[in-house]
Amino acid sequence: MSEPVTPMYNMGKILEMSRGNNDFVKKMVELTISESSNSKQKIVEAYDAGDFDTVKYYAHRLKPSIISLEINDLRDEVVQIEALALNGQKTPELQGMIEKLDHVLGLVIDNLKTEYNA
Repeated sequence: MSEPVTPMYNMGKILEMSRGNNDFVKKMVELTISESSNSKQKIVEAYDAGDFDTVKYYAHRLKPSIISLEINDLRDEVVQIEALALNGQKTPELQGMIEKLDHVLGLVIDNLKTEYNA
């Protein structure tokens, strides 16, 4: 017997805020896709370039989206990425977290695009 699949994200908070306004939901999804795509790309590029201030900045910007969408696989990682970036050095731990963030957030973005035709 296989284990139940845990959803990657939960739209509950956004749907609650929308009060049934589908245009609001669509706008929020489009904004989340745009901002998250940009932020994850900037984090990867900044890490590769050794620009840890930028890594920290974009990790901080991603936190509200990760929290509001309840992307629980990334909740701790985004906080740790921000904290580890303060050390100003590349580490296998930080690199692994950034790779996970890039992968999981990419999957969430793809799912949101499909689910909401965004």
